Amino acid sequence: MTLCALALDDAPALTRIYSGASIRHTTGKPLTLDQAHDQIRTALARAAETPRAQWSWGILHESDLIGLISLRRRTPTMGTISYILRDDSWGNGYATHQVVTVAFTTAGLNRLEAVHHPDNPASGRALTKVGFTHVGTSDRDTEDGTVPYELYALETHGTARTRPSPDRPLSAHERRQRRYGRLRHGHGTPRGPKGANGRGERIAEHPVGRRVAVPPPLRRRDGS
Repeated sequence: MTLCALALDDAPALTRIYSGASIRHTTGKPLTLDQAHDQIRTALARAAETPRAQWSWGILHESDLIGLISLRRRTPTMGTISYILRDDSWGNGYATHQVVTVAFTTAGLNRLEAVHHPDNPASGRALTKVGFTHVGTSDRDTEDGTVPYELYALETHGTARTRPSPDRPLSAHERRQRRYGRLRHGHGTPRGPKGANGRGERIAEHPVGRRVAVPPPLRRRDGS
């Protein structure tokens, strides 16, 4: 699974994500193509804001956009995440580990919160797998009245925020390269000789720290 920046041509895939069983515990209404375009334009506009308060990424499995995940800064040190997966992608272990890592590094947060509908326990299991703890409920006003959503939280002690982010979402340009077979190793990094990968770093303070490969050094044309 890879996170990727959204592009306007993702609108048809977004309408498929916001349909069927996937929206059972959200608005319950399918997303139209025009609404999908508007949602992407809003995400792109917020990405250009300074200071930045919201991040939205597509969830990419190989070249297939299967979901959407958002991170919102609520206070200088606390943010919330929300996500939706296409219904035919459920049960495959796609979780929120990359967004958690970005939140504690790029966004500089030390607490994340997330909620899910009480009739959707699978979402709670996905959150606990990446380190969240159930802390109570949070009332939400819906068309069916007030619903006590299950509330989860995850905190760090701040040391992880000083480390460089171990991964980053693919840009729209990199996604196009991957789609046409030009990007097959890392994020734009050419594959080096067999066994040339260096030792990556791990964020030890965080339960979802990842190991990344160090790209081989570039060589000049004269062989030096």
